[in-house]
Amino acid sequence: MTIRCVSFNPAIDQTVTLERLVPGEVVRALAVRHDAGGKGLNVASCLADAGQTVELHGLLGRDNAAIFEQLFAAKGIADRLQRVTGATRTNVKLLETGGRTTDVNLPGFTAAAADAEAVFDGLAEAGAGELVVISGSQPAGLAADTSARLAAALAGRGARVVADLSGAALDAVLALPPGALPHAVKPNRAELEAWAGRRFDERAALVDAARALVARGIALVVVSLGTDGAAFVSAEGALQAAPPRLATGSTVGAGDAMVAGIASALADGLALDALARRATAFAAGKLGREGAHLPPAAELDALAAAVRPQPLDVWAAAPREQNMSHIVAVVGAGDRGTHAYLVREALKRAAREAGRTIAVELHTEDGVIDPLDAAALREAHALLLVGDLRPDARFDGLSPYTATLAEVLHDARAVLVLAGAAAATPAAASAPRPA
Repeated sequence: MTIRCVSFNPAIDQTVTLERLVPGEVVRALAVRHDAGGKGLNVASCLADAGQTVELHGLLGRDNAAIFEQLFAAKGIADRLQRVTGATRTNVKLLETGGRTTDVNLPGFTAAAADAEAVFDGLAEAGAGELVVISGSQPAGLAADTSARLAAALAGRGARVVADLSGAALDAVLALPPGALPHAVKPNRAELEAWAGRRFDERAALVDAARALVARGIALVVVSLGTDGAAFVSAEGALQAAPPRLATGSTVGAGDAMVAGIASALADGLALDALARRATAFAAGKLGREGAHLPPAAELDALAAAVRPQPLDVWAAAPREQNMSHIVAVVGAGDRGTHAYLVREALKRAAREAGRTIAVELHTEDGVIDPLDAAALREAHALLLVGDLRPDARFDGLSPYTATLAEVLHDARAVLVLAGAAAATPAAASAPRPA
């Protein structure tokens, strides 16, 4: 079966490695890397690596199409992208050797309604039972409901649409009437909370929201949960599955790899348990790899065999002592106050993506900022010390995990996982650092 992927807004990911970024100064780069990217393209690339026949539809700027065309030729991806005037956007990542990153996202082409209609026309042959994956953002110039209208048109012809969208585009897709809804959706926890208009303070609330979408007519709802893997909900059942091991490299694109795994499993008619294993294996295989690339099939099969899905209700009912849902962190930065604030934001973002809560106390040359209160300490199940700090009497009963500022800035997600492991098993406090 040919899987059609749709990318209205691809991107060139430019990663510039440098020793240290000094605003206002001339800085010499150590290396630069360019990757053709964007969510829809990433899904297509991973599917091609897995041996799937793939077409990529959508829009592409004429001015810098060569890097994309080279990838398509190398991976055997059928190029069905409509060329538009202008350049495809470039996302610049300035990566310092200490781990801190600065993102600069450049503007790209502006599309017109006629461009979107050309994409619609290019998918006119997608009919009953065929798979179409719609992923990512939309460029300037397109109506917010463009992806939703495409999904509805495809569903009306019996095609199975897999939608990985966010914001207004996700709202528009989920507002479609029965019969026009996609076959599958894959929001992350934060995106599902934004759609629901509330935080899921308890795991059961997330489960209820996913089941409500299935009850409305979406055959498969997959909610990515950061370090907890993902929830897989359908009429067949509800499971939670997590990667069999923690990768400590880049997590960029792991969600797109999971979408590729979902589409691949649907194409092969896999049952929910096997689908959860394959999707999780694709995501785990992508971790730590630059660009949208998967490991060889044998490694993916081994990863899938190691995944152990469990009933979603068991995951939802796990005691706080097991799920390490609340973490307290103390960050000591001395005279590097700016770094302290960057670390705090990195930790909060990683905790939010993982469905956890975190309270962060900063120690700078100006004193203690946001000191931990009694409630935060009482609810804490894990303790993270960042910088040159020692635990004090407030933290009696908690096994601390220590990390450097650079380690948090490099991979806050991995640091939080290791902090949770240290709380569950004190010996883990000396576990290997994120690479």
